[in-house]
Amino acid sequence: MNRRSVRLISVLVLALAGCASSSFQNVIKEPQVSDSSIPQIRDVGHTKQIYIDGKPFLALGGELGNSNASDLKVLDDALAKCKRMNLNTIMLPVYWDLIEREEGRFDFSLVQGAIDRARAHDVRLVYLWFGTWKNGMSCYAPGWMKRDTARFRRVKQSNGESLEVVSPASKAACEADARAFAALMRWTKQYDVKAHTVILAQVENEIGMMPEARDHSELSETAYKTTVPTSLTTMPMKYSATKPTVPMSQPTSPMDSPRSARKGRSIPTANASPNL
Repeated sequence: MNRRSVRLISVLVLALAGCASSSFQNVIKEPQVSDSSIPQIRDVGHTKQIYIDGKPFLALGGELGNSNASDLKVLDDALAKCKRMNLNTIMLPVYWDLIEREEGRFDFSLVQGAIDRARAHDVRLVYLWFGTWKNGMSCYAPGWMKRDTARFRRVKQSNGESLEVVSPASKAACEADARAFAALMRWTKQYDVKAHTVILAQVENEIGMMPEARDHSELSETAYKTTVPTSLTTMPMKYSATKPTVPMSQPTSPMDSPRSARKGRSIPTANASPNL
């Protein structure tokens, strides 16, 4: 992606993925929120709705380039352009390697600068956690993790070749990532407790393996050959049972009908955005 581009999207969709431990059996449970002012997602009929300060919020979201948030001057220019596009929510990369350069010592000055600039432009933020992985790579993992291949095991291909990617079976990596993300969340709660500039957070960004589809290290092979936990196999059925369906043959409005059935209509795609 161009470092200075912003992609206009009609609906802000977040894919939340957890950093798996070596057993691959942890399931994230939704927290119970008692304070109605805290940004949260509520069930409204058969759908979900973001609420901020007790009021429904429609996110008109844009996504920054991967490295825009690493330079506050570049970020400020990008946020100004987003505001001119009438966006009110920006997906902001947060870089693990820049907030924990030394293991156990955190510096959130870059994140604080991003929040301050978002407030100045009157936009909300959604954290994109560039942690152990980004685009299936470990390019944003801290240097101390990259250098320690014994403690933080690497992905292996089917031919036995190791890649410069941290294995999802690495318990040490999972725990280090979780500690850093938790520290970020604690700091954000303290700094943003009243303004609620940060409204959502992506737990891990684009987990995946390249060029092969999965890790073939010994621990991952063992996990791959075991039985999938029932708690995971029943989850899709649990959530799909609560969603209503509308047959395509019975559209409720012209915009609900199949694309091929619409005469004289053109629907802009989500990626049809100006190059900034």
